[in-house]
Amino acid sequence: MIQIQVKNVFDGIHCYAKAPEEVSFLRYPHRHQFVVRTTIQVYDDDRELEFLLVKKEIQNYVLTGLGHDGIIDLQEKSCEWLAKYICSFIHQRYGYERVVSVSVFEDDENGAIVTER
Repeated sequence: MIQIQVKNVFDGIHCYAKAPEEVSFLRYPHRHQFVVRTTIQVYDDDRELEFLLVKKEIQNYVLTGLGHDGIIDLQEKSCEWLAKYICSFIHQRYGYERVVSVSVFEDDENGAIVTER
């Protein structure tokens, strides 16, 4: 299988309302850089999907749907939620038969990976 991967970075705000007591500070809105890596199955080795165009489409989709003044507002949504949100967009845009994997990491340290077909 051949795949391409693009990386986007979004400044954003979110909180984790159900955070355990040991990390209760996460219950309040706080800022992160959300580092997103999107991997998409392609069907040839001659740039079927152009990296720069895919990256731009993801950037526009996320900022249009979730952004305000260049900052995404996830409210009480998680890295897992954002990964699923982007997976859904990629499937709608490029076809549901492709394997798509999206990772979302807070400050490029801790995060989640969602893989869907």
